Amino acid sequence: MKKKIFKIGLFADGVWSHSLIKLIKFNKDTELSFICKRFRTNDKIIEKLAKKFKIPLFKLKNVNSNYSFKKIKKFNCDMFLSMSYDQIFNNRIISHPSKKIINCHAGHLPKYRGRNVLNWAIINGEKNFYITVHYVNRDIDTGPILLRKKFKISKKDTYYSILKKAEKNCPILIFKVMKKVLEGKKIRKIYQSKSRMSAKYYFKRVAGDEIINFKTKSKKIFNFIRALSHPKLYATFLTRNKKYKIKSSQIITKRLDKIEIKSLPGTILKSNKNFFDVRSQDNKIRLFLNR
Repeated sequence: MKKKIFKIGLFADGVWSHSLIKLIKFNKDTELSFICKRFRTNDKIIEKLAKKFKIPLFKLKNVNSNYSFKKIKKFNCDMFLSMSYDQIFNNRIISHPSKKIINCHAGHLPKYRGRNVLNWAIINGEKNFYITVHYVNRDIDTGPILLRKKFKISKKDTYYSILKKAEKNCPILIFKVMKKVLEGKKIRKIYQSKSRMSAKYYFKRVAGDEIINFKTKSKKIFNFIRALSHPKLYATFLTRNKKYKIKSSQIITKRLDKIEIKSLPGTILKSNKNFFDVRSQDNKIRLFLNR
């Protein structure tokens, strides 16, 4: 008897999805039936991969519209995968594939739901971050958990470094879970608590969120700068109507002198072309400029 080839529909975007496309394509038990990318995206690599492997590629302004459903339905997929996709699926889409929809979330669920959770893990001083693979339901990041893996955050780690870890491991982990589900292997589901005490939702960061607040302790500022250390982000420091991008920082443990102790948070205590020493709530911190 010929072995069943499972049809997979992929809703995806960005570097997160590039290796996943290859994993599904070269897996002997799966066929990548289509790729639906974000409506507003400029991911040329997805386009090249789709063309190379002759996979139908499209984008949908409203994934839940009648037009979209008819387009998706004709592929008769067994499972949908979601990887960095930016639309919420309605019940009609969710219930369509027999093996349901699974999503990869770069954060601990239910503790870190929503957007930009890697940033928040560092800001909050977490010693670990998590990658969670879960079933998709009607709400955001609330479906039953199929896998949750822990990764260490060291003091040297920045948003950029843990983002790279997440980008590398998310495709591997969702592919691993996909295979288990398709093969009918037993997976212990973890149903998420509905308690507001154990769950928290983080919203997308917006312009202005990158400005350093010196009315907080040096440790919190240190974590905040690490959490935004990325070529497209960086924490910023405003002084004399000029904005500086901060690459990294160092907590100064030396006690404040008599003059410094009278200064207000945000006061520049020392500076040169490479750094600023600035008064924080509890002490002072050295900010290294991004040159």
